[in-house]
Amino acid sequence: MAESKSKKSSKNKDSKPALWDVVVLDDNHNTADGVVESLMEVIPRMDNRRACRITNQIELNGKGVVWTGKRKAASFYCEQLAELGLTMDKLRKHKPQESISYDDNLAMDLLGMLEGRIGAIREEFQKHGKF
Repeated sequence: MAESKSKKSSKNKDSKPALWDVVVLDDNHNTADGVVESLMEVIPRMDNRRACRITNQIELNGKGVVWTGKRKAASFYCEQLAELGLTMDKLRKHKPQESISYDDNLAMDLLGMLEGRIGAIREEFQKHGKF
C-alpha cells in the first residue's frame, strides 16, 4: 500500500501531455498559393490571413510551424500535408520560446500587406509599359 501512495504522489497532477509541432519546410516546387490552400484544407480553423502569414514565415525562414498540439493529431496533419505535396520536417516537441510573438505576427502582417501593395504597383507599371 505504501508503494502505491508513493507512485501517486510522484506523479504531477498538473503535468500536461507533451505538445508537438507540425513544421513545413520551404522547397522549390510548391507555390505560395499552393501552400496557403493546403494549410486551409488540412489545419482546423486555418483562415486565409493566418495561412498567408505562416507561408511568408516559411519563405523567409525556410520553415514554419503550422500547428501545435497532441502527437496523434500532429502526426495526422503532417501526413495529410505531405500527401498534398508539401515538404515536411519531422515532428518535434514544442518549445514555447520558439512561438511567434505578437510583434512577429504584426511584422508578418505588415510584410504581407507591403508585398501585396508592391505587386499591385508592379502590375500598374507593366500595364503602362514603364517597368
